[in-house]
Amino acid sequence: MGAGLEDRLAAELTTLAPTQPISITTAPSPQPAAWTGGATQVRHDDFTPTWITREQYEEHGPSLTLACRRPNQP
Repeated sequence: MGAGLEDRLAAELTTLAPTQPISITTAPSPQPAAWTGGATQVRHDDFTPTWITREQYEEHGPSLTLACRRPNQP
């Protein structure tokens, strides 16, 4: 994280939820953390129905991404 970001996040969250204990931690290697999270998510069975192939995207365009959301997603 950027210098001071952990302190700023903790201060802002404490303002929003003063009675809740706040703890900010970072991944040991933050650069690949998003990749690791995405890789973990796609292993779950409930994620598979949301896959879009390149061919589907090229045929239907970006609006297809909205049609493939899981029902409980906003």
